[in-house]
Amino acid sequence: MGIYSSYFIVHNLYFLASILPGLPPAAISPAQELLGNCCQAALVAQDNLNSPSSEIIELEFLPSDSWRNPQLVRTIEAHAGPVDVLTFTADSQFLISGGSRNDAHLKVWWLENGRAVDSIRAHRTSITALALTPDGEILASVGDDAGVNLWDWEKGNYTRTFLDHSSNILSLAITPDSKTLITGALDGIRLWDLTKQRPLYTLNRFDHQT
Repeated sequence: MGIYSSYFIVHNLYFLASILPGLPPAAISPAQELLGNCCQAALVAQDNLNSPSSEIIELEFLPSDSWRNPQLVRTIEAHAGPVDVLTFTADSQFLISGGSRNDAHLKVWWLENGRAVDSIRAHRTSITALALTPDGEILASVGDDAGVNLWDWEKGNYTRTFLDHSSNILSLAITPDSKTLITGALDGIRLWDLTKQRPLYTLNRFDHQT
């Protein structure tokens, strides 16, 4: 992941979203109307798609008839350090950002006016992944401390930390029923019961012969 600035941009975008080498993190609202990205617009020109030197890691297209008239909604000065992660709420009314480089704050932005409505110091130095349950009850955050912090989304309160990984967590996901949290790290995959807030299952790291 590259070094990015401390602001992000929100676009009104029926378009395409992409993550290319050197481009910063981005998030698409559930209604696919807004794209938020750090520092620069993740707009891919036709030349990029045809260039053999542009190695595309991940590319998601929305329907071609909905690419019309992308508009910049606002640019938000977000954090003291780089913004490493963004996620929208299910109703697309709020955007959550996570800072890095000793600015390990979760910040919640009301997209109607671009103002911060909450700010929480969530980890030691950085926030690397965020996931909000589809029912909007629990926010999970990952930092540089090998743990997952859980937050009551409605109240903005810390509830508990899951600690079972021996290395920093690299990926985070929540199932559509909002009941299971999945974390991935170099030491394997963990499944967590969000209802009872306990570990469910461990899938250890495979070796090259598995």
